[in-house]
Amino acid sequence: RRSRHYLYETTVGAGLPIVQTLRGLITRTPTADLARRLAILGQNTGIASRLRVRELVSFGRWPHCHGRPTPRDRSAVAAALQMFDLEPLADRFLDELSGGQAQRAHVAMTVAQETDWLLLDEPLNNLDLAHARSLLAQVAGMAGADVLLLLSDVDGLYTANPRVDPGARHLATVAKITPEIEAMAGGTGTTLSSGGMRTKILAAKAAVRAGCAMAISTGDVNRPLAALEAGAT
Repeated sequence: RRSRHYLYETTVGAGLPIVQTLRGLITRTPTADLARRLAILGQNTGIASRLRVRELVSFGRWPHCHGRPTPRDRSAVAAALQMFDLEPLADRFLDELSGGQAQRAHVAMTVAQETDWLLLDEPLNNLDLAHARSLLAQVAGMAGADVLLLLSDVDGLYTANPRVDPGARHLATVAKITPEIEAMAGGTGTTLSSGGMRTKILAAKAAVRAGCAMAISTGDVNRPLAALEAGAT
């Protein structure tokens, strides 16, 4: 479903209203209602209990049903399992899955939560490029996102690797992803940015196909969203 947020150009400046809206959501929404508006998936997804995939995805419905699922909740879980190609794995235990399969299951849980905002921390770090492209397209299309904001230690797209080429130019706006743009994005990843720019370009292509704008900004600072609001690039 399409959330009621505005669609923005893929520039850093255009991302500022996103930060302001998100800050207002977190500070003004009652705690009991926040999980129905905002879903978060961190990098550390270790679970001590031995859960099956279907049970994990069902946890995404907790803010809506509090453990008493309705037909609407069961339908949302079934849709998330199908969307992320998890139906054949639905009755498998999480510790029986590969890293990529488990990651897809956790993302499916957050999508089943059906929130206006979806915050994912390194959601592609266990996936190969083919699965990464597929997952990004599924998330952007199914969630009906208006804007995809990627935080990285690279503050956007450059004409070359800025760490080795002092003449590299920062591209504030990219109107179209061409083969030349894709060539510029190769190999800029670091130990702090596991996906690299190539994966971010895949994300941008998936977002655009789903009618979703995208911005890249620096996450290598304290409180990166506040820094973005203050004018960080």
